Amino acid sequence: MSNLNNMNILNKEKILELAKAFIDEGRLDKAIREYEKILLADPSDLRVKLRVAELHTKRKNVVEAIKLYKEVSSAYEDEGFFLKAVTVNKNILRLNPSLIEINEHLASLYERMGLIADAVRQYGILASALDSKGMAERALEIRAKIVGLVPEDGTARIRLAELYQREGRADEAIDQYEEYARQLEKKGGDKARLADLLEKIMSHRPERSDLLKKLIEIYSELNDRKKVIRWLEAGGDVVDTDPKMLRLMAEIYVFQNQNETARSKYIALAELHKERDEIDDALDAYQQILVILPDEEDRVEGPVEELRAGALKDIARKAHLRRQELEKEADEGVLAEDRQEKEIPEDKDIQENLPKAAAAQIEKVIEEESLTEISEDELPVDEDTISRNLKSAEASFDLGSAYKKMGLSDESKAEFIKAKDMYESLLDSVGDNDVVEGRLKLIYNELGVKPTKKEMNAPPLKREPTSKRDDLKYDLPSTDTKKTSEVQQKPKKKKISFV
Repeated sequence: MSNLNNMNILNKEKILELAKAFIDEGRLDKAIREYEKILLADPSDLRVKLRVAELHTKRKNVVEAIKLYKEVSSAYEDEGFFLKAVTVNKNILRLNPSLIEINEHLASLYERMGLIADAVRQYGILASALDSKGMAERALEIRAKIVGLVPEDGTARIRLAELYQREGRADEAIDQYEEYARQLEKKGGDKARLADLLEKIMSHRPERSDLLKKLIEIYSELNDRKKVIRWLEAGGDVVDTDPKMLRLMAEIYVFQNQNETARSKYIALAELHKERDEIDDALDAYQQILVILPDEEDRVEGPVEELRAGALKDIARKAHLRRQELEKEADEGVLAEDRQEKEIPEDKDIQENLPKAAAAQIEKVIEEESLTEISEDELPVDEDTISRNLKSAEASFDLGSAYKKMGLSDESKAEFIKAKDMYESLLDSVGDNDVVEGRLKLIYNELGVKPTKKEMNAPPLKREPTSKRDDLKYDLPSTDTKKTSEVQQKPKKKKISFV
């Protein structure tokens, strides 16, 4: 028996040498036949079997090559050599990528090895292949398996949901969308993506008022008013019985200049608060009507006085103040847009954004042209409006002076006109005031207009030729030296705060 084994070993070596010689000569068929002699005697010789599979591959004998590769892969798996089995299965897929069972087998090998990312990728290839072959149920099984492997992977869950939806299994699709939405919300993820998911869910489950409110809240955060109003209008009783939603709806209609529609919503809001015995909130709703429609006092008087006797006068006053604030904000917004269009820095940031030389010049101009500080002691401040107008006038005067020194004549004139109107309004409110009148003298001379209250003669602000911002070389404006000296001797007082 021993001699026979020795003889077999000697014969195997000779066969291997002969097969190699045939390969070198390019006679692959003869090489294959020699290798098959060895396999006939020893089918477990995996190295020879792989060599034969490779030769069949070179000969384009795909079926024979795949058959041998499968045998080798199975043997490797039995021995626990999963990595080698993976390599062999990849060789098979190079010959025929569409083999469903090999793709699935390779994915399962990755899974058994704990290579989850590789397994998921391979299962994804498999699912797409199954879907393309019209095998939707099997594709769903694989997509569900992927979600099981990576439950936090939103893309995997969305693909499963979309496949459910396409196959008419809407409830299962929505379950997946809802789970992904919960995950996104928990992680504080993409708000737009979350809103898109909630819309998908709401299209199938419109009764979910909790999701409706969440969707409206998200679109409000995203400042997407069109989407907000769309879902508010679709909300029905959910919105009509929720003060927060109803107020939001009214505010958006105001923004869209649909004041009559906004009015109806504020009335509904007031009634809702009244039913809940929330009197202050109900009055506030009527106040908002007077902000947008100041001529509505007669129409709201009855319900307002019914809520609280004598309340109309108070809410009308507050509405008037609020309307003034909104008008001021609108004016400032227009001015800001104009400055941006002309690339003029904001006044509060002007020193930061201009070249250093220009910034220093502006600081000097504002400091020296401010003849005095108008203080709380010099003007009676019984109303918030007077305080706001005072600060606005001072700001416009300083900015007009700065623009003049920069050579920006149009901008300078616009600011002086604004300051003039506000100073004149202040005089109408508080009576004579030397400091305000001094400001107006300078502005009248600068603008070349006649005083509206009394003759005011003051030296004009010295007008210099325009220049580029990076070449500011101006003299300070001429003023009455004696008066300036007297003013400078007064202790400076804190300006009125409007914050």
